[in-house]
Amino acid sequence: MIARPLCLSLVALVLLTWTPIVGCEPANVAAVNNPTSAGGREHPPSDLSDVANNGIRERRGLPQEDISDDSEEEEDDEAVRDEHDVLAGFPLDDLDDDGLQALLDIDDEIFYDQAGEHVTKKMLLEDRKVNRGSSLGAPGALSRRKRIAPLVARAALIGARALFRSFARSGVTRSGARVTRHYNGRGNYGDAVRHFQNLRPNNVRSFQSGRISGQTGTIGNHRVTVRNGSSSGRPTLEVRSHNGQVVRKFRFN
Repeated sequence: MIARPLCLSLVALVLLTWTPIVGCEPANVAAVNNPTSAGGREHPPSDLSDVANNGIRERRGLPQEDISDDSEEEEDDEAVRDEHDVLAGFPLDDLDDDGLQALLDIDDEIFYDQAGEHVTKKMLLEDRKVNRGSSLGAPGALSRRKRIAPLVARAALIGARALFRSFARSGVTRSGARVTRHYNGRGNYGDAVRHFQNLRPNNVRSFQSGRISGQTGTIGNHRVTVRNGSSSGRPTLEVRSHNGQVVRKFRFN
């Protein structure tokens, strides 16, 4: 009789001791694999773990997973390297008037050479089309071809430089990153069109914007535009270079 109660007590003691061990392990595993607690409520992950992980990654030289917004820093960096704030490698804000004028003079010389080469090629092509049906034995054909090269070279230089030489400079203005060199000269819209045609631009097209109309075309990386009027009412001829950063504006009075 004494052995039976003792046996039952031992069994109960074993059950009481074993139950927490069996019940705790599944609970811990469930807590790790399932963010939802036993009560059915979801607990958000702690920010402390993210901070700790980032601290470890930073000490190891690895990129952090969560970083702050650095768009402001990127914009400042891009602004410093913006090509539109630089002319011929020089920041515009660092140039005084003499330095800016000197750079514009150099840029004009580059335009003279490019426009001269462009006009020379166009005139040679035009002459070739005109004389395509002429034979070498035709009267005057050979002599005409002998003198075409020097004539074209001279016409190219005169055509490009004549536009600048026949106008007087009237100052330089700047609007943001755009620099405009102004010229004034005598003439009307017909004279402006003549200068435009002498430059022989490519891809010429006409345009109309309200009461203003004109033509535009390209010479290499330069855009040439002639208008029959402007805000001042005068016809204009423009040469834009460097994606519109440098503008040469000729006004006909």
